[in-house]
Amino acid sequence: RNERRPGSNYAKLENCRYEINEATAMMKKESIPWVATTSKSIEEIATTVLQSIKSDKTILG
Repeated sequence: RNERRPGSNYAKLENCRYEINEATAMMKKESIPWVATTSKSIEEIATTVLQSIKSDKTILG
């Protein structure tokens, strides 16, 4: 990133931490669920999301 845009704050560790903290706070405030995807395949992620959607539809009617 620094090669294409020298001096950019975009990929600096401090900025990344700030953005993660802001996103986490927003998701908690709005009760938005999230899925830890670091050690999951795309198929496992899709299954988790679809199961969550199915559960929400069952609860909401």
